[in-house]
Amino acid sequence: MPLAAGTELGTHKILALIGVGGMGEVYKAHDTKLRRDVAIKFLPESFLRDADRLARFRREAQLLASLNHPNIATIYNIEDSNDTTYLVMELVPGETLAEHIKREGAVPVEEALTIAKQIAEALEAAHEKNIIHRDLKPANVKLTPDGKVKVLDFGLAKAFTGDAEQDLSQATTLTTLPTEDGKILGTPAYMSPEQARGKRVDKRADIWAFGCVLYELLTSMQAFGGETLSDTIAAVLEHEPDWQRLLPSTPDKVAELLRRCLQKDPQQRLRDAGDARIELEELKRYGSGAQPFTGAQTHQRGSADLAVVLSARADTRGVARGVVPFRRLRWRIGLAVCALLGAASLIFAYHYKREVPAPELMVRSDIVPPEGATIGGLAVSPDGHRLAFTALKNGRSQLWVRALDTPVPQPLAGTEGAAHPFWSPDGLQIGFFADGKLKKIFASGGSTQMLADAPGGLGGAWSEDGVIAFAPSFDTPLYRVPATGGLSEAITRLDTSAGEVSHRWPSFLPGGRRMLYFALNQIPATTGPGATGMLFVSSIDGKMRKSLINSAYGAAYAPPGYILFTRGASLLAQRFQPDSLELGAKDAITLEKEIGLDPVLEGPACSVSASGGILVYRRAGTLPVGERELRWFSRDGQLLESVGLTEPFWSARISPDGQSTAVEIEDSQTRASNIWIYDLARSARRQLTFGQTSDSAPVWSPDARSIVFSSRNSARRLSLYIKSSSGAAQEQLLLQAQGDLFAEDWSRDGRFLLYTQLDAAVKPGAGVWVLPMQGERKPYPLFRNLADNRHARFSPNGRWVAYRSNESGRNQIYVIPSQGSGGKWQVSSTGGEWPVWRADGRELYYVSQGSEVTAVAVREDGSTFEFDAPRTLFQASVLGGYGERYGATADGRRFLVLVQKVEAPVPLTLVVNWATGLE
Repeated sequence: MPLAAGTELGTHKILALIGVGGMGEVYKAHDTKLRRDVAIKFLPESFLRDADRLARFRREAQLLASLNHPNIATIYNIEDSNDTTYLVMELVPGETLAEHIKREGAVPVEEALTIAKQIAEALEAAHEKNIIHRDLKPANVKLTPDGKVKVLDFGLAKAFTGDAEQDLSQATTLTTLPTEDGKILGTPAYMSPEQARGKRVDKRADIWAFGCVLYELLTSMQAFGGETLSDTIAAVLEHEPDWQRLLPSTPDKVAELLRRCLQKDPQQRLRDAGDARIELEELKRYGSGAQPFTGAQTHQRGSADLAVVLSARADTRGVARGVVPFRRLRWRIGLAVCALLGAASLIFAYHYKREVPAPELMVRSDIVPPEGATIGGLAVSPDGHRLAFTALKNGRSQLWVRALDTPVPQPLAGTEGAAHPFWSPDGLQIGFFADGKLKKIFASGGSTQMLADAPGGLGGAWSEDGVIAFAPSFDTPLYRVPATGGLSEAITRLDTSAGEVSHRWPSFLPGGRRMLYFALNQIPATTGPGATGMLFVSSIDGKMRKSLINSAYGAAYAPPGYILFTRGASLLAQRFQPDSLELGAKDAITLEKEIGLDPVLEGPACSVSASGGILVYRRAGTLPVGERELRWFSRDGQLLESVGLTEPFWSARISPDGQSTAVEIEDSQTRASNIWIYDLARSARRQLTFGQTSDSAPVWSPDARSIVFSSRNSARRLSLYIKSSSGAAQEQLLLQAQGDLFAEDWSRDGRFLLYTQLDAAVKPGAGVWVLPMQGERKPYPLFRNLADNRHARFSPNGRWVAYRSNESGRNQIYVIPSQGSGGKWQVSSTGGEWPVWRADGRELYYVSQGSEVTAVAVREDGSTFEFDAPRTLFQASVLGGYGERYGATADGRRFLVLVQKVEAPVPLTLVVNWATGLE
């Protein structure tokens, strides 16, 4: 009978039953001594009655506990309590491969190879200690929420059976412990032939099972199955897997690896898991052997001129050894004939014509955005075969992937809000920023994995050594984090003496030990008129740094020896030696005079493949970059009117009396931003601040006589300043700290100011603080955690605070008591930004899904906060970023929204062999 929750066994407290199998019951439990959750596996009752077998099991369990590998679930201990014996093991979250395959079907090749490589690494580590799994199968492999593979029950079959094996003729079942003399051998569909015959097994039995698992990943079907146990055993001993189940797109090298793992004669089988691991690494590093850009494909699916050039650049390094599925044979014969004809024509040209070879052909082509969308960030895959980009449509951004020999891009589910994509070196995965996090996803789709905090990510790069360099926010140095996730650490340091306020847009040089990056400088006088910073090269450990080019934005290295970068509205190429880090003697060459920046966060306007042959860039449209509008909408979404001019607005805050709005406007020449006041009745404006760097995020006092804002005027960090809204006096420093400060809201009684403070040390998160506006004005934290918390707003009566946080992994709206203690309520359900209260406190608004202005009716009863289900009022393309983006009138009937003015989408330009004839 299962143990009840709460049962105590020594220092372990049972929480729940999580599984029952032939090796006993498994429970989730809590270790009260070490304060961690664990898995507890109870041994079968019949097993405990045999002292010899129990002693053997203890010896084997001690050996298994010595396994320490990130892809193997750890055995912590074997313990006795309440007259029973049990194993204490690592509790692994997530779903098994069996569950994943049942739910999703066949796994995309790229993802299957990544999973298989981790399984191979686990097998290799165990085999080096002479430990064999003996029961490897999809049900014994887990995928954790962060994408890591964990192999379960390693070696337990041997621990249960001892050294003896059982002949099948004597077995009634192979998945349970039938009698005291029975032996557990494994699961028939994954047993090697020698294991099925009852012979002594070695590590090659695990190689067979590994092949079965990989086959099932790729096809969603078992390699050896049958209606009965006898049918399954017969298939293992006598039949081949159905190779026709492999998709035609399955690379030949993958099929060859499967064939070598599933040789029935162990002498002919792949001998070592390390060999499988090396094969998989080669597949990931150099490509899987697939040839996606063939003439047959391009004839059907792509632009003829572009496809011909791309097919000429496709990888033709050879074919896999061994048996090739018949479905590809005719294509191979045709390819061989073409190759022979091509070789004959070359011999003829050389011996008889002796003509000078023609130069590589430069080909230009347009890439049309998805219908109704504007392309933002873009990244060409290292091999030049695919393009990843973000597309903004109806105020929502999403990640898309397009093979360059096809006209139709594919959106990647789960990437809503994505910005600034970049590729892994093997071209299998894409890094991007969303929901205040650095994330990654397979280019073929699947679940996303969060890697690090990045509240305002501005570019990332993925090295060949599995390190990601990234800019977590708009005012930070560069950080590094393992591509598998983990702790992030700073690489570079801001040179504040030179006016540096941000490092962004990293790009690795060949080898992955050095990188290019842009240092933003918001003091134009230090770098010349119109300049905004410097391009640097740095080592990955940050110990070496060298300045390269003034005002080279979004730079990337491009073979055969250039740095591509933008300056102003031009795309340029500068000669560069990546080994010596020396620039060419000649000036940079202009490739394009009218390029377009990212319409939201001004990311790099171009991307180039690692081979250097493929270049993609945005062309400028007719609309100036950064042009935005203030628009009035009715509650049902009807556009009423626009306020003032079309300008590079960044935030807008309606005054308490509803007569004016304070806006942040950026100067397109100097890049300095200042606070302006708009009269909403007359659309007349006047400038309030005159800083040379960044005055942002204005907040009105309750009587509308003062405005608090953030500024860098006297410090390299953003500090809080206060100024009369009439402009009659100079601004005064209100508060400064080690981290950047952003004013958020002023309580209606005038007593408290809410502000956000960024952590300037390690974490790019943000805490919410309170500054008393009377007395000593000593600030204190309302709350602090490792999440990114922003946009805090007092309720009109001052009892509640609404704010946005990514603590759940996605930006959501929460409400807490303004005293900082008590309850906590998550108001949003599908994500949220920028909470705004109605003047009477009866309704709370926020923006969900990037474009939906949403309302929630709220009520309060003593210490309890109550609210109704959210409902969408209307859709608008709300501009993303910092500061307040919209506001409501006192009665909630009209909304003033800051929107990005969008013109007709402009196609991207793709250039093949862009460097032809450059000099």
